Amino acid sequence: MIGIQIVVGLGLLTLAWMLSLVARKPRDVRLRSITAAVACWTAGLPFVVYASKGVDFLGLEPMWSQLINHVLILTGAYCLVCFFSYSAFDRHQAGVRAKWHALVLVAVVSTVIVAAVIMPAELRTIGAQVTTGKGQEARGVFSISLFYTTANCYLLAAFLSAAMATRRIVRHAKGGLRLALLITMAGLATLIVAFAIFTISSSLHFANTDLPDAVRVAGVMLLLPGFGLFLLGITVPAAVTRVAAGRVWLRHLRAYHTLTPLWTLLHAEFPEDALIRVPTSPRLDRLRVTGVHRRFYRRVIECRDGLVRISPYMAHIQAADLQNAAAPTQLAQQLRQALHARASGVEVRGRPMPIASPVAAGLDADVDELLALASALPPVGASAR
Repeated sequence: MIGIQIVVGLGLLTLAWMLSLVARKPRDVRLRSITAAVACWTAGLPFVVYASKGVDFLGLEPMWSQLINHVLILTGAYCLVCFFSYSAFDRHQAGVRAKWHALVLVAVVSTVIVAAVIMPAELRTIGAQVTTGKGQEARGVFSISLFYTTANCYLLAAFLSAAMATRRIVRHAKGGLRLALLITMAGLATLIVAFAIFTISSSLHFANTDLPDAVRVAGVMLLLPGFGLFLLGITVPAAVTRVAAGRVWLRHLRAYHTLTPLWTLLHAEFPEDALIRVPTSPRLDRLRVTGVHRRFYRRVIECRDGLVRISPYMAHIQAADLQNAAAPTQLAQQLRQALHARASGVEVRGRPMPIASPVAAGLDADVDELLALASALPPVGASAR
């Protein structure tokens, strides 16, 4: 029971994550497919738990719960096939495969519904508990054998198709994506073994026999790790991406605040260099997580613009005192002197010159120089924007 609760929790977390991704890319067929698969499987778990216990759930008898669970599992398996088909093949080929699998799904769902309807009333609860190994009376009953054999055959075929498509993708994948696909393949392989056991077991029911209990229990025990590995595999790439994005966000947030002393000095002298603010509410803008990057880039640009404006004064001071302008501490002192001179009305003619120029190319190197200069300045009491 604890294992099922863990899988349900993992499924809900995965579903919430996938829904957030779908909201960003609603036209992505692969995202919609895998999200629908996770939703179907997660929604089916409560039904199978109560059906296996032989008790009613939401006013439904155990066999109807088992039917709903199987319809959800079958639909989820179809969505899984669509996901890997659109990932491994071009759009036309994937569309053709999806249509053929849809026809098969309709036939399979129709068959299990008919099998559930014609199932003898006195054996319906027993038939719902077949998945737990109970109900020996169910052996040899055509409708019960048809119900489980049809469903297990389709699930086995669906997971085989998904595993083959995943193997096709793994050949060209590298790094973290390859690791995630290998984890997904491990989950699919586990599920294939489990449903192969279930298919053989339900097929033998037609002949009023069954596999040894140890084999059937092994198939059941493979379900939880199989679904767990699969859910883990499909969430690893997105999780890795979000972790990397989180690190960038945190770095930009720290840099934004570290640049406060430098920006405050320059903005006080050159308020006209402030870029046009996009948000209508500054307070709401500060609460928005996604606004950190924009505020960071604006602050870097405004600091650079201010240094360009004050650079003639800096050049005049450096020429007069011959101090080492490369040291951030000395540069910070010269910057204060230059700003004070301009504020006092001193006029200095000259062309703009580079201030705190980075040695290497790129925005990161430029920001590092600005951070070093800002850190050499004492904290300013003015509040950050």
